[in-house]
Amino acid sequence: MAIHANVSNAFDVAKDNAVSTINLTVDTSRWSSRKRNIVVKAIHTGVAVCGWDTGRFVEDLLKAHGLVTQRLNGWNDGISIEYIKPSLREELYAYVAAMLKISTLNPNDFYNSGNSFLRTLERGDIPDTVPIPKALKTSKEKYAFLKTYARDIVGKEKRKRDELAEAIMDGKTLSISYDT
Repeated sequence: MAIHANVSNAFDVAKDNAVSTINLTVDTSRWSSRKRNIVVKAIHTGVAVCGWDTGRFVEDLLKAHGLVTQRLNGWNDGISIEYIKPSLREELYAYVAAMLKISTLNPNDFYNSGNSFLRTLERGDIPDTVPIPKALKTSKEKYAFLKTYARDIVGKEKRKRDELAEAIMDGKTLSISYDT
């Protein structure tokens, strides 16, 4: 309970306009092997298949290290554009737009983000996210859909991911900074 009081106090202090950065230190040696494995798998694959809190943590951790991940859970209904292989973006836009237009017979086939996605394309703008069809119900189905369009993790990015995963498996302390 003491940590929650400290976090609450830190949040109150962080609201001050003079605070420019918040630094978190994470002792990964205190994680369970299950959590360690979930986080490391997300780092290697680029997809965080886990609960909301863990997915958000993985996303922030990777962002702090200049990397991206795609959260995949019941509340996340879109694929981030930075996750999609550039050569397949237009194909994915066309595929999802066609599915959305066909699904007008059943508006529950997509989440609310579908209409926004179509309006963005109709304006000629590049969407930030591409909606995932509701028809893909299981994490396994969503993961397969994502991996079809996922950009490759190679070179410097792969090395950074491997180093981060190794640090976690070794129980090292990591940092995440938030600019306010």
